[in-house]
Amino acid sequence: MMSPKQRRNTIVILSILLLLIFLWLLSFLIPKSKPKTEVPASQTSASTPSQTPFTTQQLEQEKVVRTQASGMTTTAKLFAERYGSYSNEANFQNIRDVIPLMSAKFGAATTTALATKKVPIGFYGITTRVITVKVVSQDEKKGTAVIDMSTQRVEENGSAQNTTTKYQDIELSFVKESGVWVVDSAKWL
Repeated sequence: MMSPKQRRNTIVILSILLLLIFLWLLSFLIPKSKPKTEVPASQTSASTPSQTPFTTQQLEQEKVVRTQASGMTTTAKLFAERYGSYSNEANFQNIRDVIPLMSAKFGAATTTALATKKVPIGFYGITTRVITVKVVSQDEKKGTAVIDMSTQRVEENGSAQNTTTKYQDIELSFVKESGVWVVDSAKWL
């Protein structure tokens, strides 16, 4: 059995150790800033002749293009996963969910097609996950783009134990409507 003095000393030592461990872990979370060193403009161009300096306008244009491509690929992934997933218990809700992401023409055609579709009897479901995304083309002036995606599709027929996994590509065509990229067509390859 420890005496009160030994117990107090043990608690103090453990507290100090815990504090040191906490500070050590905290040092990994705090970003370390690098000292800023200014390089004269004459040295910059002489030391990196292979790099072309970009103007502020060119950097802003590149930023806009990358942001738009990023927004479009995010939309494409969301669209493909919802559009390609289905459960007959949801009565085509997956398609209804992505109609706002479609162009007016594609949305109208999809709504018309849904009005005539019949839900199969017996459980059937398919879950789609996007694996890769590739921007095939993007023309800001024309307001058109094409994105290809590889997907994994898990099909359940009758029960969750009866599954089939397949890999399938989908091609989405985009158009700009009111300044927003929307899906104009979807084609399973």
